[in-house]
Amino acid sequence: MPDSDLAVSLLKPEEADQYMRIRHEVFRTTINNILYSRGEPSQKTLDRVTEDIRDGVINKGILYLKCVDTSTGEMVAGARWRYVKPKEEGAKERTWEEVDAGFTIPEPYDESDPELFKSLYTLFNSNKREILGNRPYYVLDTLVTLQAHERRGAGSMLVRWGCEKADEVGVEAFLEASPMGAPMYARHGFQPVKEVSIDLRQWGGKELMNFIMVSAPSDAPLGASHPTNTTAQEPPAPKSFSCVLCAQRKVKCDKRPDGCANCTKIRARCVYKAPPPARRRKKGVREIDVATRLRVYEDALRQLGVEPEDLVKQHYAKATRGEELVTGFNGFLEPHGPSRARKAHVASEVGVLVLEEGRSRYLENGLWTSLHAEFREPKDILDESSDEEVSGGSYDVPLSPSATDGAALVMGVHSTSSNLLSLHPNPVQIFKLWQSYLRNIHPLVKICHAPTTQQLILDASDNLHALPRDIEALLFAIYCITVESLEDVECLSILGEPKGIATQRFRQGAQHALANANFLRSSSVMLLQSFTLFVLSLQDFDARVIWIFSGIAQRIGQRIGLHRDGDTLKLPPFEAEIRRRLWWQIMVLEGSSQKLAGTGTSGMILRGDVGMPSNINDSDLFPGMKEMPREHDGATDMMFFLIRCHVGDFLKRSAEDHTTFDGLWHRLSTSAVQVATKDKAINELENVFQRKFLRYCDLSIPWHLLCMHLAKSVLFMMRFMAHSTDSYNVDISPKEKDMLFDLALQVATSQNLAYTTKELRGFRWHVNLNFQWKAFIYLISELRHRTGGEKVDNAWAEIEKSYTFHPSFDRDLSKRALPIAVDNLTIKAWGAYKATQGALCTSEPHFIELIRQRQRQRRHPDLTNSAITNTALPAMSWSNEESTIEDHIQEIPNANDANSFDWDEFNASLGPPDDVMDLASFEFPEPMNCCLTSGEYSDLTIQCGDDVYKVHKAVVCTRAGFFARAIKFGGKLLSHSKMYEIADKYEVTGLKKLACKNFALACLAFWDDEAFPIAIKHAFSTTIAEDRGLRDVIIKTVSDHDSLVCKAEIQAVMLEHSDLAVGVLLKKAG
Repeated sequence: MPDSDLAVSLLKPEEADQYMRIRHEVFRTTINNILYSRGEPSQKTLDRVTEDIRDGVINKGILYLKCVDTSTGEMVAGARWRYVKPKEEGAKERTWEEVDAGFTIPEPYDESDPELFKSLYTLFNSNKREILGNRPYYVLDTLVTLQAHERRGAGSMLVRWGCEKADEVGVEAFLEASPMGAPMYARHGFQPVKEVSIDLRQWGGKELMNFIMVSAPSDAPLGASHPTNTTAQEPPAPKSFSCVLCAQRKVKCDKRPDGCANCTKIRARCVYKAPPPARRRKKGVREIDVATRLRVYEDALRQLGVEPEDLVKQHYAKATRGEELVTGFNGFLEPHGPSRARKAHVASEVGVLVLEEGRSRYLENGLWTSLHAEFREPKDILDESSDEEVSGGSYDVPLSPSATDGAALVMGVHSTSSNLLSLHPNPVQIFKLWQSYLRNIHPLVKICHAPTTQQLILDASDNLHALPRDIEALLFAIYCITVESLEDVECLSILGEPKGIATQRFRQGAQHALANANFLRSSSVMLLQSFTLFVLSLQDFDARVIWIFSGIAQRIGQRIGLHRDGDTLKLPPFEAEIRRRLWWQIMVLEGSSQKLAGTGTSGMILRGDVGMPSNINDSDLFPGMKEMPREHDGATDMMFFLIRCHVGDFLKRSAEDHTTFDGLWHRLSTSAVQVATKDKAINELENVFQRKFLRYCDLSIPWHLLCMHLAKSVLFMMRFMAHSTDSYNVDISPKEKDMLFDLALQVATSQNLAYTTKELRGFRWHVNLNFQWKAFIYLISELRHRTGGEKVDNAWAEIEKSYTFHPSFDRDLSKRALPIAVDNLTIKAWGAYKATQGALCTSEPHFIELIRQRQRQRRHPDLTNSAITNTALPAMSWSNEESTIEDHIQEIPNANDANSFDWDEFNASLGPPDDVMDLASFEFPEPMNCCLTSGEYSDLTIQCGDDVYKVHKAVVCTRAGFFARAIKFGGKLLSHSKMYEIADKYEVTGLKKLACKNFALACLAFWDDEAFPIAIKHAFSTTIAEDRGLRDVIIKTVSDHDSLVCKAEIQAVMLEHSDLAVGVLLKKAG
């Protein structure tokens, strides 16, 4: 897949010099040996090359391209394409005079050998004339990529650009490639036509240079015209069988009558010889014996009064009712659907798919299929369902609410809007959002084909005032889900406005765009993609609403035939694959939303015959492809999505049609299935993950790391579900309870890694969406009975992280039933822990204080609190007269490797606990009360977002350990590090030495403080390797205290700054 930071565009005249230097650098050891065979080119020669490039851009219509790294602005690759076409408008071929006139040889350079120079151009020109004749074509003359930027996909992007241009006008593309570069072009449909060479030894060189003439065929005739016959000839029909050599080698033969490509490539004679007719195989004695035995057995049954045909019918009837077990995953999975005979019958009952220009409608009942032949054109059926969906975005009369057939009602808009231009970001912001989408969303949600969607976005951003409605809906859906994945600072940097405002603006645009396009009646796959992305972005919506929306997506998908596999419907490979991906994403969305909504399994989720998406990269797919490429054995763009699909397939195949309780998880959670059987099935799924995906993961790639944690988290959760009973009155052994506690802790730890690992912050939206509540609730419930030990401390640390980062515990969202119940359960568990710890528990964690505050507010909505009201701890900053404390940084945890929970009691806990003190009735003395409400005599300022609170240290620090530690330590470590940075920037040597001295003294006192890792990270991020001041102090401190190396925060800094780890190792060594 091409790097998301790369962008292709036409070269500007003023950029000719940059292009020339890239070309010169790349060709230094290859083509330059021919062009400048007598020595390095002079500046005069390079200036001439630059001027030729500039002239080609301005006057000759040559299509020079550049590929730029948008993150740095550097040009990293370039290409030169030409469109060779007839001069006469409308002509299908060029005249031979035009052909010969186009094969000119430029003047040699001062450093060239004229004969060698002429030989190169004569070689290429003569072969082009022979291969291409007088047909029009696109030709790639030059493709160059800087060595430091190879394997980023720049070359593929430049090649694809020209191929798409050639496809638009229906001509073939042509180029000359080195043997090394030929495989890359083959991935884009180029086929070798001829191999040529030039012997540099004839002119004093040292090598024989080989070139392969390759061509990407179009629908145009392949036979070249000749001067003696200027009319195009029909190509001879291909052979119906392979040539002799290909048949012997057992390779695919293209069966071209004038010689197949394989033989042409190796310069072998291509001979076609019809294979002998297949001999009819005689039945062996064993087969005759089997048939005889069957007749004997049937006769014996009839003699006993049993008709064999009746037995067969009974067998199929049982299988149809889903009573027959099938093998697979150790007998855990059941068919609960049609038997083989029934499946064959169902396969023959395929409905009618009406397909045209990206829209489709699937007719699956006798009423419509019987009338299908009466419609003269596909659009007669499609327009009946979606006549407005692809119209332009600019129209005079707004649609009435009735015209949208409910779309405005579902989307919550009072009326459709005729112009959404004001809600779009500007083109630069659109492209930045798209880059963030590719980085944060696309690796996880594979419903869009990135290369084609990127081109669509680039084209659309230049024409926002007149967009087709389906494209406009897709743009707003991409805006919505991308902004959801951004942090506040990132959103402000890209869009120049807070995340909350951007979210509101884009959601409004998406709602209007979907309503404008009448998505409920739509037959457009793109509109369903848009709606699915929009629903995925609604993380702060009620789960019951999301479940309804996922049902709408299912129904639309069924109407356009997504639940039937594309191969069954005889769709082109590209369309079939995109439809598979979209249907699986809708099914995954349905599974997660029904769990949070508290509903059972939907029947639709078990329907259909859609196969698993292929394990291929987006670069392997392109519109118009004739057959699917072979699946990769290893990591691809699809790895994360396929892990989820495998889990969905596992649950779908194990689902039971006689109950909807607990959704697709019922067979895992039910006590009716043996735990050993469940464990074997989960172990086999783990082996599938390991064999297909995990062993190929590169943990230096962020989303590979996420794939690893996804697989582990899913397996932890499955084992937890398998071992936790669905019968509340069944006692389980202490050993089983310990296992469940460990599994729940592993689930929580794995989830929190995405919150606390910097490289995964772009994927936090996905962790929020798929938060494993059941394991989290069980963990808290067990902490009511487990009140001491290392595992208990680890569990409370993980719970605090979840409360800190998960949006469901936000100030507004925490008013819903599920967070309220979890809050009450957490307070009970903390009360038990605090009672056991006694004097050792001197203060409460910040998240416990926030829970208590929310409970007071729920019981007394009119109560005004002067305490902190913002729940987002990492976003909190405070200041006083002495110093400033940085945002609190959460630690990265170490995951531990691998009683029935009373859910009735949990449900009852929706009410506030009895032990919560009612502070509303507590009255402060009047002088103190005035201070609390007015902020007079305050000695500490706390800022939470835009809210500022004047508070008192004596009150806050005795209640919140975070502020107590902040006041005690004063942030001195980080302050000294920042002062060192400022002194270094302004070259104040004395201040720099003083800051280093104070930093060393602070390290002696506070080396074990939580601020130490923050100061380390700042010091190593703001100093160069040669500046040893703070670095040597830090290395010595870490080396002197071995326990620091075991801390996850220190390990995280070492991973980011390897020179710290190396320094500590060298210090230990001597």
